[in-house]
Amino acid sequence: SLMQDLVVAQGKPITAVSLRDDDFAVLESDLRAVPGVVVEKQPKLITTDRRIDSPLVGALRNVWQANRDATAGWAVQMTQPDGPSTQYAGFQGPPGPDVASTLDSKLQLAATDAVVSVAQPATIVVIQPSTGAVLAVAQNSQANDKGPIAFTGLYPAGSNLDAIRAAAAVEKGVPLQDVKAEDAMQMASQLGLGVDFKVPGLTETTGRFPSPGKGMEPVRKEAPTRDDVMVSPFGMALVAASIARGGAPAPMIAF
Repeated sequence: SLMQDLVVAQGKPITAVSLRDDDFAVLESDLRAVPGVVVEKQPKLITTDRRIDSPLVGALRNVWQANRDATAGWAVQMTQPDGPSTQYAGFQGPPGPDVASTLDSKLQLAATDAVVSVAQPATIVVIQPSTGAVLAVAQNSQANDKGPIAFTGLYPAGSNLDAIRAAAAVEKGVPLQDVKAEDAMQMASQLGLGVDFKVPGLTETTGRFPSPGKGMEPVRKEAPTRDDVMVSPFGMALVAASIARGGAPAPMIAF
C-alpha cells in the first residue's frame, strides 16, 4: 500500500506512519535504518487513551491550533549558507489558555463499542441537553469511509419528522393531522434543526428544508415531504437534546 501511495504522490513524500513519543522511542533505530525514510517530529494534539477514535478529535485539533495561532510569537533571523542563524528581533508569545474539551471518555468508548457492532455505516452523537456540550461522537469503519458523516452527512428525515410534527401540534394546540408544513418547519427551527450554528473548530450541518424557517438552510422544492427534508446525525441529536431541555441549546465542543 505504501508503494501505491508513492506512485500516486509522484515523487512527493508520503506519511508512512504516525507514532506517539513512547512508540517512537522503541522503533526509532529500526525506522532510521530503512532507506528513504525521513523522521520528522511534529506537535499534534492526541488523546491520552489511544482507544478513543472520534471525528470530534479532529474538531478539537482545530480549536487547539486556533489557540496556538492566537498566541504565536515571531522572529527575524539571518542565516548564513554555511553558518549558524542569528536572531535580530523577536517576541515570544504567551502560553495559550487551557481549553477544556466536552468529550466524555467513558461515553465515547461506550458509543464506539455500540457502532462497531453494526454491519452498515453507523454513527452515534451524544449531546448534553442542559449545556449543548457534545459528549461523544462515534462512527464505525463503514461510516468513516464516507467521511465525518456524524457532523456533515445529510439523509432523508423519514419518520424523524413525526416527533417534530407532534411538538408543533402541542404548541399550536391542534390535532396532529392539522399541523401545517410551515408550522412543522418553524418547530424544527426552534429545536435547532436546519439552523446554521457557528461552533468554533467544528464544521457541521444540522439539516436542510424545502420551506426554511428563519436562519435555516433551504432546499429548493415546492412542498416538504419526508424525503425532501434532509437531516444529519448531529442535527437529530440536537433535536433530542432540545426536546429534553425545552429549547435548543447552543452546541459546543470546548469551553
